[in-house]
Amino acid sequence: MQRLAYAMAMVLTLAASGVLAESRPDAATDALLNSQLEAIAADDYAGFVDRADAHFRQTLGEDQFHAVAQALAGPLNAGYDTEYLGSLNQAGLKVYLWKIVYSEKKDDNLIKMALRDDEIAGFWIQ
Repeated sequence: MQRLAYAMAMVLTLAASGVLAESRPDAATDALLNSQLEAIAADDYAGFVDRADAHFRQTLGEDQFHAVAQALAGPLNAGYDTEYLGSLNQAGLKVYLWKIVYSEKKDDNLIKMALRDDEIAGFWIQ
């Protein structure tokens, strides 16, 4: 029983110290997320696909981007906070997850940004 209590205390200590959980992605990934959100808020297609890989650029049409930007520009420009949730390794990609909380919108969204070799291979706001 004492061993179980000791093990639980160690797990809680490690979790609290951040050893078991990612607190934030590296600064470059965080900056990339911010530039993507700024491009959406400004309806800047060229800025949005600037760091995208060739497949993502071919897949995301300008009209599709502009429709999303028009829907999200207001809430983004009114203010928001992001909360990093963690990352996944999927199909050779590093997929980063954030929660976005808008100042003037009741619903939050989930952001997924997939990177391959420091290029954006996918970006979703759900």
